[in-house]
Amino acid sequence: PKEFEQYINQFSFLDLIYYGTGTSGYQLWFLTALIWSVIILFVFLKLKKVKFLLIISLILNLLGLFGQSYSMFYDFPLSTRDALFIGLFYTTLGFFFAYNKFFEKSKSITNKTYLLLIFIFFTVQVVEGYLLDKVLSGSHGEYFISTIFLTVFLFLFALNNKTLGKDLFITKVGGRALGIYIVHVVFINIFDLILSAVKMKQISDNLFLKLFETLLIISMSYISYDLLQYFKERLSKLIKTS
Repeated sequence: PKEFEQYINQFSFLDLIYYGTGTSGYQLWFLTALIWSVIILFVFLKLKKVKFLLIISLILNLLGLFGQSYSMFYDFPLSTRDALFIGLFYTTLGFFFAYNKFFEKSKSITNKTYLLLIFIFFTVQVVEGYLLDKVLSGSHGEYFISTIFLTVFLFLFALNNKTLGKDLFITKVGGRALGIYIVHVVFINIFDLILSAVKMKQISDNLFLKLFETLLIISMSYISYDLLQYFKERLSKLIKTS
């Protein structure tokens, strides 16, 4: 009981309800960010101020980058891995992709141009992340200014090629992306425990081991999630027939 009380007391209301941190599901912070972002978007949609929200959320996103990737230039005093600084902008941007006719004009751009732009901004993002993290010794971040452009061109390319990849295996994997992401932390921990047990923790940063680990964890996560879905369907059928 004492240990349980200490475990509960370490959480704050903001941690659990807003940030989605402080639990074993720390990697699922984006779910609470998505929930709050959708609520805010709904309010602005009712007020017919979504364009205004897109501008505000973009400004907040740029400010939030100083709490992530660009903290070496200015250390933002608030935690920005949340709905307000990260989730809101991308959720609102997604709304515009779905409902705003402005993006229909993008159909005049060729696929070759889209692929070139995607390659350019993907490369810029990789270089930007490396320079900020390794060369300038900044904090590790997942979002950059280049991420905005990369996201826009990826979505536009996908929207203009809706049948691309249909029935391919990679598409099946993509359809299970959320489930794979939810369970993959379990296999990361198992892999780390195995390395520790065989006293090979010192080679955990080896490039080839990392590549093998990535492939193994994705495969195991995919298989385990598929099994979970299979047993869920079987259980559902048993309940219906009983």
